[in-house]
Amino acid sequence: MYDDPVAEHLALVAVAAPAGAEFYPARATLRDRARPGFRFMLPAAGPWQWAGPGAPAAASLADVLAAVSAARLAGLPGYRDIDLAAIHDAHQRATLAALESGQHDLARLLLSEQADVAAASLVSEEQAAAELGITPHSLDVIRHQYKTIPPPVLIAGDQRTKWFWARGQFAAWKDARPGRGWRRGHGRHAAAAAAGG
Repeated sequence: MYDDPVAEHLALVAVAAPAGAEFYPARATLRDRARPGFRFMLPAAGPWQWAGPGAPAAASLADVLAAVSAARLAGLPGYRDIDLAAIHDAHQRATLAALESGQHDLARLLLSEQADVAAASLVSEEQAAAELGITPHSLDVIRHQYKTIPPPVLIAGDQRTKWFWARGQFAAWKDARPGRGWRRGHGRHAAAAAAGG
């Protein structure tokens, strides 16, 4: 559900999640999100913060949007009540508050986060497949069967969906892949063992 209890100072986005739910950065794959949860708060002049247990204090807008998509894909209770426009609006309000209070470094950070998830910067399914050197069909298998790709920051459509990733999120995930075994979720250790290392 989206809740804005103190509109001028705090935005809170929360979805019911199992006990011990964890924070995941945007680049974390669907397969690696073993304990999904979604609970973020945004002070008016600060970055997003994960409000769950045992997690980093700060999160980016891409982290939050990827968590929204992961909640949708996992069918977490309450995900249908999340308003993406309200999340973007809260982030915009935080950016303006940072500018008005003279926190220029924070304002630059928040503006950079907005630019990373702007429509013109997003990586489409077709672009992702091309950059990975695979077919769109292979990308579908990776998304739905192996789940070795991160959740997108935007899912367009209902029946026939299209996924879009933030440029920074996609690049961080792509750079961290463990070699040929990444498609089926084989990690670096498995690849090393297969090579006799």
